[in-house]
Amino acid sequence: MEFLKEILPSDLKDLIKYNRGHLYLKEGDMALVFRITERGDILKEHSFEELMNFYKKGKFEFVLISRVYAPEVVLNPGNYFKKGGDI
Repeated sequence: MEFLKEILPSDLKDLIKYNRGHLYLKEGDMALVFRITERGDILKEHSFEELMNFYKKGKFEFVLISRVYAPEVVLNPGNYFKKGGDI
């Protein structure tokens, strides 16, 4: 958690909640996931220094997860694809 507080903008620091357990999102909730993109040891808990190293090398990504109110609208392919299947 200290790692995220170090790299995220200060106005987000108070919103961070550490949770390594099960995550239950209610409609309208959002979660920001930090994911290391470099393959490594399975189930390894990284140190602060290791996380900073991944961050400095660009070996990470953020994924925003949102539980939507209207999945029938959000998951409608017509909202994302042009005719012919091109994005």
